[in-house]
Amino acid sequence: MDDLKPPCRICRSERTSFWRSKGAFYFFRCRVCSSLTVPVSPEQEVPPNLYDDIYGGPGFHVPEVSKIQLARLVSSFEFARQSERLLDVGFGGGGLLEAAAERGWKCFGLEDSEVALARGRARGWNVSSRIDDPVFPAGSFDVVAMIELLEHLSDPRTVLDGAARLLRPGGLLYLTTPNALSLNRWLLGARWTVFGPPGHRTFFSRRGLRLALSPLGFEKVQIHTTGLNPAEFTRHFSKADSETTRYVETGHQLNEIMIASPRRRAIKHVANRTLSLFGIGDTVKASAIRSHVDATVAR
Repeated sequence: MDDLKPPCRICRSERTSFWRSKGAFYFFRCRVCSSLTVPVSPEQEVPPNLYDDIYGGPGFHVPEVSKIQLARLVSSFEFARQSERLLDVGFGGGGLLEAAAERGWKCFGLEDSEVALARGRARGWNVSSRIDDPVFPAGSFDVVAMIELLEHLSDPRTVLDGAARLLRPGGLLYLTTPNALSLNRWLLGARWTVFGPPGHRTFFSRRGLRLALSPLGFEKVQIHTTGLNPAEFTRHFSKADSETTRYVETGHQLNEIMIASPRRRAIKHVANRTLSLFGIGDTVKASAIRSHVDATVAR
């Protein structure tokens, strides 16, 4: 096992140790930042068109509850609005860019999926599969967003570095990614559905994310955890197969229930505050401001 042991992808520490296995994959825990790394061999790589059926399928749509949440999220970006340029790295189905376009933002997107790129171009967005594409000038964006992206990457720090370069001074980085130290991780171990290599291979802790952002010239870094999907508990106690559990759909349904009235929204707010206090929510959410002072960025 020691000959397979990789360094931490997030804080780059060599102090990693075997944690769990899942199928043919091995999880290694960083003893410095508690993040998780899953090595993926070339033979295990996911095909580039893995999500094409999702993004291009005739039945694809953004759930209404997600549209409401994305609209609120875009509204929270207003304080950073100057050039009105917003980049969504890994824009997928385009829900965030649609919400931004409705509010007058100039929309840019980065994606590997050719189907997603075609849909983006059809909407009039500026999209590419290359972060070094001239369509993305350095220092030109008010907002760079990465929603549920970093867990898919074998080199997330390079993408974070790219975001720092693309943001203007005072620009906003916003990201979400699964929490390596969530309550579901403690209860389910590697059975947690989110632990799904090779598609998901890098899992951040709050400390790991802070260590990754600290050398990149960001300030006012705010990191918290939120959300807990009860479908995971059902799967755990029923011993159901994780591949047949419709945990995404049940998560959307729970959100719809919890935002249906002021009382339920208050309960959800208190629950999320508690999950964040103890750092055990399913998702790590972070925002950070690009410093006006040049920083030495590791490249």
